[in-house]
Amino acid sequence: MKVFFSSLNGFLRAPASKSLTHRSYLLAMLSEGVSVIENPLVSEDTEGTLKAVQQFGAAVKKTDNMVTIAGGTLHSPDEEINCGNSASTMRMLAGIAAQSEGIVRFTGDDSLKKRPMQPLLSALSSAGVPVEMYDGYAPFSVTGPMKQQEIAISAELSSQFISGLMLGAPRTGLTITFTTPAVSKPYLEMTARMMELFGAEVRRKNTGYIVKKGAYRARRITVPGDYSSASYLLAAGVLTGKVTVTGLNPGSFQGDKAVITYLAEFGAKLSISGESVTAEKSSLHGVSLDLTDTPDLFPILAVCAAFAKGTSTFSGISRLRAKESDRVAAVTAFLKAMGADISIDADDTCIIRGGIALHGAKVSSAGDHRIAMAACIAGLAAEGCTEIDDISCIAVSYPSFLQDIRNLGAKLE
Repeated sequence: MKVFFSSLNGFLRAPASKSLTHRSYLLAMLSEGVSVIENPLVSEDTEGTLKAVQQFGAAVKKTDNMVTIAGGTLHSPDEEINCGNSASTMRMLAGIAAQSEGIVRFTGDDSLKKRPMQPLLSALSSAGVPVEMYDGYAPFSVTGPMKQQEIAISAELSSQFISGLMLGAPRTGLTITFTTPAVSKPYLEMTARMMELFGAEVRRKNTGYIVKKGAYRARRITVPGDYSSASYLLAAGVLTGKVTVTGLNPGSFQGDKAVITYLAEFGAKLSISGESVTAEKSSLHGVSLDLTDTPDLFPILAVCAAFAKGTSTFSGISRLRAKESDRVAAVTAFLKAMGADISIDADDTCIIRGGIALHGAKVSSAGDHRIAMAACIAGLAAEGCTEIDDISCIAVSYPSFLQDIRNLGAKLE
């Protein structure tokens, strides 16, 4: 795909939250009765979770902008669960499967088979759960139910491992203890808050969670707009024109809501009115940010830093080397190709000396949706034409992205 220098202007509704759609589907599956999920995100990743929910025996009905799920009476899937490209689906369902009856087999696409599962599988094995695996990656199988009510797990690689254990925990009650400091803590709080909405009792402690035994209750949920996806639209406004994104609940417990704070630290012109955020072209300056809790924002923030005057540093990004791609390397590669001064130090801190005019170039998305979208926004703000090798990966999280930015004035071929 070719991306040309453009000015984006207009209003757009944020797509629904991917993280909250995943959790809503899984909680509805685990709840007695019929839950209604309004405004879910329809993407490759969330559709993978919905298919898995059906494999566990929940009855699913899809209508316009709504999914109903009759859960509670579950069984182990007869066939393996193919999670496609979605680590959220695999990691959270594996934790749930460990606390359910029977054997559950997991696999995924070539990219997902490179995403580490070892911390969760090792913790489950140590807690007496039979696990079959080759080297800590998919494919693998888990045989529940877990007979212990305590589990210790490393929390330094991904919050998704913990979220899966938490979601399945009310079946018998479970104490989860972290053996390392937790990362992406806002995502854990998102899981806890969602569980509480469905009737679970969750106690926070400094080194983990205590989930009381009990039953989930079916309910009606409206999925709010996604701050992660909105970050690309807001950056487009800050770098090229004036964009208003609607449907962003200011009271949301999404961790990536921090993008508003981060853009303000860059010096971006932002205005907030209710659930609408307006971002307009701004003169940006360098920042220093720790992204330990908000790693998904790194690609688009790095693009903003390349256009900002002065030096920006981003720490807490080492885990990005084990995402859909090595995001540290992928961001470095496409920004360097466009003329940016970017380097990574020994501790995986990214240093960007901004203010250099970027130019179009042939770049790679590395098959990663967040790299593809970030490179696209960079191309809109750079002189000339930027050619991105693969943009099909965008479908896993934001299928309408290209049409949405076209509607705002993006010149694409």
